[in-house]
Order: sequence, then C-alpha cells, then structure tokens
Amino acid sequence: MNEQLHLLIELQEIDKITDLLKRERENLFHQIEEIKNSILEEKKKIESSKKSLSQLQIEKKNKEIDLDAKEEGIRKHLVELNVVKTNEAYRALVNEIEKNKLDKNQIEETILELMQKIEDLNLEIKQSEQTIKEKETESQKEIKTLEEKLAKLLEELDEKGERRKNYLEKLSPSLLLRYEKIRENKEGLAVVPIEEQYCSGCRMLLPPYLINEVHKDQSIVSCEACSRILYLPVLLAKQ
Repeated sequence: MNEQLHLLIELQEIDKITDLLKRERENLFHQIEEIKNSILEEKKKIESSKKSLSQLQIEKKNKEIDLDAKEEGIRKHLVELNVVKTNEAYRALVNEIEKNKLDKNQIEETILELMQKIEDLNLEIKQSEQTIKEKETESQKEIKTLEEKLAKLLEELDEKGERRKNYLEKLSPSLLLRYEKIRENKEGLAVVPIEEQYCSGCRMLLPPYLINEVHKDQSIVSCEACSRILYLPVLLAKQ
C-alpha cells in the first residue's frame, strides 16, 4: 500500500482513540463538577435556612419587645384607674386595657408560632448538616476515584499526542492539510475502506475507474460524493 496512505490510516486510528479519550475526559470533568456543584447547592440551601432562622429570631425578639410594651401599658393603665376622677376617663382606660390585653394575646400567639418555626428549622438545619457531612465524605471518595481515572486518561492522551507527532513529521504537508479538512467536515472520518464497490463513508456506489485507481495504489484517491480518502482493505492486509 502507498506509504502515505498507510500512514494516514494509522494516524486516523490514533485520532479516533484520541477523540474517544477527549470525550471521556470531558465526561469525567462534567461528573466531577456535578458532584461538587451538588454539594455546593446543598450548602447554599443550608445557608439560606440559617438566614431564615436568623430572620425568625429577629422577628421573635421584636415581638417580645412589643409584648413588653403592651404589658407595661396594661400595668400603667391599671395604676391610672386608681386616680381617675370621672366615669368617662375610667371607661376609656378600661377599654384601653382590654385592647392591650387582646393585642398581648395575639403577640403571645405569634411568639409561640415563631418559637415552633425556630425549633423546626433548627432541627431541619442540624439534620441537613449531618446529611451533607455524610454526603461530602462519600462525594470526596467519588471525586478521588474520578480524578484517578482522569489522571490515567490524561497520560494516555499525552502518549497519543506524542505518537501523532511522529506521523505528522512523515506525512506531506499538503496531504495532512487535506486529511485534517476532511476530518473536520466528516465527523472525524477522513479515510474509509471500499466495501463491495461502495464508499463505506457515504454509501455511494463508486465508478469502476475510481476503484481501479485505488487498486493501482499509486496516488491518493477520494470519493467523488463525500471527498473522503479511499483505500482497499485487501491492500492494507498485505502490509
């Protein structure tokens, strides 16, 4: 087989493996990022819950201040009842005391509700922190395994890159450029075998004269339909 064509076929095999390794590399990167992002999202949820807890505690504190104010108002008005001189003023104070008592009851109910929410949220945060701690430990193991795979894969990619350089040095620049352009436009498949008079790349029937040219093995021949470089497996087998 034509030496340049044979080099192209071998180069394409290296490129096929390299493409697969690159896809696997991206997949590993994606898996690692997904795990990290998952942990990060869980931590963000916990931080959000803690902010909500802080808001509830502030709200409870404010309600307790309001409660103290209402209780002080009731005590003040009760004292004033002993010194008022008219029935009208007495009734006004009694009404004010009753209003403050109603407000006080509502505030106390709100405080109880807030206390329950705070208790529930505290428990939820503790459970979430425990869960994320366990998940983080497990995730670190997963990430370590994936990173070990990634390291081996990168080594293999480097090895394939070095092998590819050897082929680039042996191929003519014009043929290499032709190969790279076809590879780019044909999803990485630039060199294909003839199978039963058909181009195995695009499945078009090849004219006899073109097959004859490939059989002569004196030049680089391309499919007229898809531009892929053609070869005969029988000639490759003789190598």
